[in-house]
Amino acid sequence: MTVGTSARSLALTAVAPFAVQLTAVALTLLSGCDPDWPGANKTVIVQGKVMLDGIPLANAQVTFFPIAPIDAPLDDLKPMSYGVTNINGKYSLRQADGSLGATTGQHTVIISKPLGDPSKQDWPADVNDAVPDFYRHHGYLKRHVMPLPGSHQMDFMLSTVDPLLSTRESTSSR
Repeated sequence: MTVGTSARSLALTAVAPFAVQLTAVALTLLSGCDPDWPGANKTVIVQGKVMLDGIPLANAQVTFFPIAPIDAPLDDLKPMSYGVTNINGKYSLRQADGSLGATTGQHTVIISKPLGDPSKQDWPADVNDAVPDFYRHHGYLKRHVMPLPGSHQMDFMLSTVDPLLSTRESTSSR
């Protein structure tokens, strides 16, 4: 191997991580964060599957809430999207106006499956839910809906054990 070849390999090795980071930043900017970009505020088809401890979660409510800047004007807020899982845990999102899909951008996702008859309980304080609390709080689950053609598959593999808590416990027990 010549000195020129190894120097070129070294330069490419040093530039490659930067190129990956630059590509990630560019994709983030082009994904709906800039309202002047043609893909911004686009609605795309989103579907997926919800599993709880490896079992399809039927009749669960899946809701995508777009994340907006704190100072965003009300006119700029994007609509939320929602869906209900079937017996196989599969869902498709739609918006309040009935149109299929979700708007592009970052979303907080809430997944819930109330148990019993909510009309006979002190709604919402006493509602029992098959989905653990940590999946029903804003900010725990996030997904980014990209302005790409076709439908987006967004699956959720949930557990009755908080993954963050179990990670903390396993590292603290060492």
